[in-house]
Amino acid sequence: MTCVDLERQLLWVQRGSAVVFPPVPVRTGRDDEETRPGRHEVYWRSEDHKSTLYDDAPMPY
Repeated sequence: MTCVDLERQLLWVQRGSAVVFPPVPVRTGRDDEETRPGRHEVYWRSEDHKSTLYDDAPMPY
């Protein structure tokens, strides 16, 4: 499970109660586009995805 602490702006990954990827700093949504709290699931992935905002920059998965 990937966990995000919105207040402290940290992300880490757990498997059960064991941390398998230690906390790292992240930047979540800004004030007018806030990250919604709660549990979310990945509903779409693309190995060859390219950004439509940043000059076709590669964004795999």
